[in-house]
Amino acid sequence: MVGEQKTKCVVAVDVMGGDFAPRNEILGSIEAYQESGDFELLLVGRKEAIIDEINLNKLEFDEKFMIEKYREAIDSILNSNEHEYE
Repeated sequence: MVGEQKTKCVVAVDVMGGDFAPRNEILGSIEAYQESGDFELLLVGRKEAIIDEINLNKLEFDEKFMIEKYREAIDSILNSNEHEYE
């Protein structure tokens, strides 16, 4: 429809939950985002570990890769009206 704004899906990834975390989770998430870009990416976990991994792998980091701690991420998703669907 004319004038409607398309809303991107938000994909939240728990990057601390695997055998080789957070490396594989971060690399895979950012690779998927770079290939598609059709969603907003939210990396959830220990901020220091995420930033260290991004720097170690010389990944491009900008505001699209939001980093939040678990409790803050859960609270923001549950309390946000932006993510409600009709």
